[in-house]
Amino acid sequence: MSTYINPRKPSKTLYSDCPEILTKFLNYIKAIRNLSDRTVNGYYLDLRTFFRFLKMTSFGIDFDEFNTITISDISVDLIKNASAEDIYEYLSFCAGALENAPAARCRKLSAIKSFYKYYTTKSNLFENNPALDIETPKKPKKQPKFLSYDECLDLLKASASTTSKERDICMVALFLNYGMRLSELVNINIYDIHDDKIRIIGKGNKERFAYLNEFCRKTVDDYLKVRKEMNNIKDKNALFLSKRGTRITGRRVEQIIESLLKTAGLDGLGYSVHKLRHTAATQMYRSGAADMMTLREILGHANIATTEIYTHIAESQVVSAIENTPMNIELEAIEKVNNSDNNH
Repeated sequence: MSTYINPRKPSKTLYSDCPEILTKFLNYIKAIRNLSDRTVNGYYLDLRTFFRFLKMTSFGIDFDEFNTITISDISVDLIKNASAEDIYEYLSFCAGALENAPAARCRKLSAIKSFYKYYTTKSNLFENNPALDIETPKKPKKQPKFLSYDECLDLLKASASTTSKERDICMVALFLNYGMRLSELVNINIYDIHDDKIRIIGKGNKERFAYLNEFCRKTVDDYLKVRKEMNNIKDKNALFLSKRGTRITGRRVEQIIESLLKTAGLDGLGYSVHKLRHTAATQMYRSGAADMMTLREILGHANIATTEIYTHIAESQVVSAIENTPMNIELEAIEKVNNSDNNH
């Protein structure tokens, strides 16, 4: 008897159809590779599908019964003797009968590869790894989803019409101009702002500085004036505060952006906080405001050691990129459009 995480209801649930050979592998990736319960459950589900396929094809079970095939009694020999051809046939089955997209097939093959690698190199129960030389299915490259310039203006208009407009327009401005990650934005402190610079703590606590262009400098100043008048501040360091005076949470920012997208008529289009990061990068690069290396510096993508080895971006380049990004919008233009809408 083992446990797994239901992806829809992440409370632990018992299941009894896991054969010992699978349980041992799941214990390994949980204890040694330190994978999350949800990820371990993903391996279980994908390998269960593979084992069901092996039983179905070996014993002539009808496809209509596929989802009810138990794997608790699958023999070790059946798994051990599976060939590369069996795996290719399984991937074809996933593409056809199960209608799995390339990404899903890649994930399922990855689970199979990890499973056989464990039993051929770690426990040495198997001599041969049938998945060793199977190439990963090609996935079509997805273009990053991003807002158009006009959609950015609509989002800024929406943020300028809320009851917390100074805070909301400032957050949206920083997202659109610097491609900040959600965690980076909510963790900004008051003392991280120095004149025309803002300190950002990225992944792995890596520090970088963003240069505030005119638009962002104006939105920050306007928000700081309003923030100064708040009489219920509980977190004096946090830049962005909730109405309760505490540091705003990532989830709350997501809710605000979702609401703004809806107000702007942009809901249901797949946009999100992270898509604002894509938008900043795409708009800056497409406009010619930044080349790829400068963009990596602004977004905090570059490994510091790699950056030092391959290139050095002059401070003036970064400043120029921020000043010339099309998202450096005059605040008055947003307010004029917003006032015009209110007069109709």
